[in-house]
Amino acid sequence: MKNKTIFLTLFVVVTALFFSINAFASPDYAFYPVSGIGSTSPVYEFNSDQTPFIYANLTNALPPEGFLIFKTNIDTNWKLGAALQDTVNVNGLQQAEFWFTSPNWSSIVQPGEWTVSGDATITDLFTKNTITRSPTTSFTVNAVPEPISSILFISGGSILAAKRLFRRRKS
Repeated sequence: MKNKTIFLTLFVVVTALFFSINAFASPDYAFYPVSGIGSTSPVYEFNSDQTPFIYANLTNALPPEGFLIFKTNIDTNWKLGAALQDTVNVNGLQQAEFWFTSPNWSSIVQPGEWTVSGDATITDLFTKNTITRSPTTSFTVNAVPEPISSILFISGGSILAAKRLFRRRKS
């Protein structure tokens, strides 16, 4: 009987630890880079000629009883390394799902590791209760060679290959 009690106690403790760890492992929001508006598939690498969008879904952060009328506000910082490149604010009434990008992306895009971090607040407009989250995500931007560089590379390689071919035919 004593062994059963010890086993049952140990089982309860391990199960409680498992569920408490998993509760912290999966946040109640989604915040990650995607390829465009409407996409919910994460993309963590972009070329410099592509525009990354951030998908933010705070629907699961709402309380189970819900808010009757709520406003969502997300303030984000877009950083390349540690250097702040842009700030973006998005908000909506009765909206907890957003797709957004930096409106200045074409002028700030540079290859490297980008981080987008923010403060998200959902406010019940009747009770003034608020829910806050601090989401962060990152993605990589790769350099894309200019078309003229590719053309020069291909034409130079072709000339060298043709020269080599003619030398072989002569000998």
